[in-house]
Amino acid sequence: MSFESAVNRKAIDIGKLSIEMTTAAGSGHPSTALSLAHIVTVLMYHQMRWDPKDPWNKASDRLVLSKVTRLRSSMRPTRTWAELIGKTKSEGG
Repeated sequence: MSFESAVNRKAIDIGKLSIEMTTAAGSGHPSTALSLAHIVTVLMYHQMRWDPKDPWNKASDRLVLSKVTRLRSSMRPTRTWAELIGKTKSEGG
């Protein structure tokens, strides 16, 4: 089985589980979980240092997913990108 096929199969399994869990809980965001399934699969199973047999190992990498909507809106710049790099609208900025 190719790498791409293996990732796709695992991501689909994770997607099914996320739909089952959010449905059973009666809340949650299954579309977000489905959107992240392939990314998380590649990270957790092919990139990060993580052993499913020892998930609490302090040497393991950690994957933290966080919703930062409020933080993002409070961090909006007061100037445009063009102003920050010193271009004016007439210069194509």
